[in-house]
Amino acid sequence: MDAANVIALVVSVLALLAAAWSAVESWRLRQIEKGRDERQDLREKQEQARQVAAWMCVAARINDEFGAPPTRRWFLAVENSSQVPVYGARATVASKYPVPDLTAAMLPPGRTYFELSKNEWGYGVQADELDVVPRPLTNAERFRVTAFTFTDAAGDRWSRDHQGRLSATSGKESEATD
Repeated sequence: MDAANVIALVVSVLALLAAAWSAVESWRLRQIEKGRDERQDLREKQEQARQVAAWMCVAARINDEFGAPPTRRWFLAVENSSQVPVYGARATVASKYPVPDLTAAMLPPGRTYFELSKNEWGYGVQADELDVVPRPLTNAERFRVTAFTFTDAAGDRWSRDHQGRLSATSGKESEATD
């Protein structure tokens, strides 16, 4: 084998190695971009769902009678900070007394309050329609929202657990029975 053939062989092997390295790097970069795109898609998909939450509130009114305990009214507050309604909402509340789940076919944008009275939920109203100012129950472990599910405008079903963590649930709105 003469020197020209050896040089051609070495150059060919180096070119083959460079092509293989380039292919591996190209695949690796494609995987990185794919992961970034998937994270961005998830963020976009969660955009409305991240803006919806529920929590318990109380409004206490001082009684006119001397020594009488204050009168308390209990509310479930639902905040929908998005610009469009959510649908098929269901909130489960933990309490030492039996409390029915709250179900709502539609929750408009804004904060909606549902009053718990005689073991049933009233109609949803906005804050300016109330004669009291409900305050969030921030330390009430025994009276809190333990689950909250709803369907966003895209038809995706979402759930928040007792700590407010958001997760997608299986199915679209057409499959939901809430």
